[in-house]
Amino acid sequence: MSHAGFDPQKRKLRDIGLFHYLIHLFYSFIEPKIVLKLVDYLLEKKWLTTTRWGKKVMLYIAKASRDLPHGIVVTLEAAENVVDYLDQLEGPENGRFALGPCLCQLATCKWEEPLLKDIQFLYAKDMFMRLGLGYKVVSTEEVKALLRKCNELGYVHALEMCRQSGKWLFCICNCEPRVCAPTRVFLLTGEMMWKGPEICVSDVNKCMGMEKCGKCIDRCIFDANVETDGSVSVNAEKCMGCGLCVSTCPGQARTMAVRDDYEHDHQVPAEILLGSGYA
Repeated sequence: MSHAGFDPQKRKLRDIGLFHYLIHLFYSFIEPKIVLKLVDYLLEKKWLTTTRWGKKVMLYIAKASRDLPHGIVVTLEAAENVVDYLDQLEGPENGRFALGPCLCQLATCKWEEPLLKDIQFLYAKDMFMRLGLGYKVVSTEEVKALLRKCNELGYVHALEMCRQSGKWLFCICNCEPRVCAPTRVFLLTGEMMWKGPEICVSDVNKCMGMEKCGKCIDRCIFDANVETDGSVSVNAEKCMGCGLCVSTCPGQARTMAVRDDYEHDHQVPAEILLGSGYA
């Protein structure tokens, strides 16, 4: 097996083939040099982000970019489950994860700590080690430690894939709304990021209210929390399932529940994300 990728249907590693590898390698080479610079340039133009026609143009561009990386938003626990799952699959044993600089930050020279927070795995690990961008092979424990640190900082974990296919699953991004291109595009157009298999459920009776707390509103980048009569509830339509509000709620008024309408089981099965998909 020369370059190992994930097969979501068979739940095992597969040889992705030379064509798949070279296409993705070429895109990975031009992404920080051209693609992300162009996206950042467009997002900085107010006429494209604040006017009705400009937003329509950006929506069309986002919809036309279906083969570019899209991300499934997941909780910290789900991201850790993916790491453990990939690590235990049979296949090459020369290290499955590489850690490097966020490509969005690399392209725009806008930096947020930690500088190394882009997690590539399987065939993408080999790819990015070739590109000379400062990636290094890391263990599963190092990956999970980074995920926990990013979660504390309020970054959203997203499982990234190209061509909207689980067979092109390659990366865990730790996203924030100031620099991250897919996140900025999503907040403007509703494209490029997908809801994960979990959704937040809140108990208004346990909510400490805005006067004493309000941390969930500050922590949610998707604007999925609504203040009503002094307490905060969840807007289910906007909740992407990141779980950041749950981990910051001092009153334990929030929990994550399984989403009934998870639409991406064919790309990354919910049973893997929820921790029950081990072979």
